[in-house]
Amino acid sequence: MGCATAYYLSREGVDVTLIEGRRVGCGASGYAVGLLNPLTGSGIPGPMESLSARSFEIHRQLWPLLVSQTDVDIEVEMIGHLELCHTVDDLVAGKEKMAFWQKSTSFTAEWIEPDEIHKLEPRVNREILGAVLLENVALLDSYKFTLALLKASESHGAMVVNGQVIGIMSSGGQVTGVKLNDREIGCDAVIVAMGPWSNSASNWLEVDVPVKPLKGQIIHLEKLDPPLGYHLAGPGQVVSKRDGFVWVGATEEEKEFDLELTTGARNELMDRSVKMVPSLDGHPIVRQTACLRPISPDRLPIIGPVPGLDGTYLATAAEKKGILIGPAIGNAISDLVITGETDIPIASFQITRF
Repeated sequence: MGCATAYYLSREGVDVTLIEGRRVGCGASGYAVGLLNPLTGSGIPGPMESLSARSFEIHRQLWPLLVSQTDVDIEVEMIGHLELCHTVDDLVAGKEKMAFWQKSTSFTAEWIEPDEIHKLEPRVNREILGAVLLENVALLDSYKFTLALLKASESHGAMVVNGQVIGIMSSGGQVTGVKLNDREIGCDAVIVAMGPWSNSASNWLEVDVPVKPLKGQIIHLEKLDPPLGYHLAGPGQVVSKRDGFVWVGATEEEKEFDLELTTGARNELMDRSVKMVPSLDGHPIVRQTACLRPISPDRLPIIGPVPGLDGTYLATAAEKKGILIGPAIGNAISDLVITGETDIPIASFQITRF
C-alpha cells in the first residue's frame, strides 16, 4: 500500500518520503502467494466487487510500466483457477460461485466433470466430484512486485527513510509533519499504511484505527515435474510458481503478533495439499514462512481521509487482498492528496463507518 501510494504520488511530481521501520516487503507484502483473483474473498459478492475488479484492471495497466521503469521481473503469468469440490456441500457452493463468476465480462467460468479435470491435470485427487474452472486470473511474485513499485517510485524522485515513526505533528487541525525516533520530517500530507500495526497510529490521529493482525503460514515444497498447470483451491491453495517451488497456503490464525513457525500449521497445510494432489504425500518441504495480514472488524479495508486532521489518510486493513487491491488504493489516495477526489470506488471503506 505504501509503495503503491508513493508510486502514484511521485509519478505526478509530488515530493514523497516513504518511511520504513525495517525493510520494504519483509512482511505479508513479500510473503503472499501473489494470486490476483478479483472474484473471490471477503466482501465478494458484495462491497468489494467494484474495487477488486477496478484494481485488477489497474494491475494489467501497471505491469508493463513497471517493467519499462525498473529491472525487476515481477514474474506475472495468467493462469487458470480450479475450485475443487470434494463433497456434495462443496459442489453446491462451487456451482453458486460459478453462477456469480459467469456474470463477469472479463473472465470465463465453467463446470468441469471429474474425467475432464484429470485430462487437464492428472495429479488432482481421483475422488473429486468436480470443479469450477475460472480462466485468466493472474499470479505474480509479491515481493518483486512490491520492490518494483518502490524502485519505480524512486525513479520518479521518491525517497526512502529508515526509521521508527513515533507521532504526527499538526497545527490548527492540519498535519504538518511526522516525528521519528531520531528526527522530524515536515510535510503537507501523511498516509498511514502500516498494515497490521496501523492501530498504533490511533493515538496520533485521535481516532481508533480498529486493525489487528491475522497470522498466515505457508509452506513451499520441492518442485513438481512438470509444474502444476493450474492454481488449485479447496481446501486452501496449491500452485507451482516460477521460483520452481509448490506453494501451499495459507493458515488463518488470530495470534496477535506471533510469527512462530509451527508444526501444527505445517501438518495442516500438508494435509490440505495431499487432499488436492495425493502424490504430494511425503513431498519434501523446503521452506515455511509466517506473516501478518491486517484485518478490520468487518474484514474490509480502511481507506481515505482521517476526520478531524486535514492531510491525513489511511490505507490499511486489506486482509488477504493487499497485493490485489494495493495499486487501486495507492492510486485513490494519490488522487485524494492531489485533487481531493477520486473515481476509484472507495467511499464505502472510510474509517467513519466504525
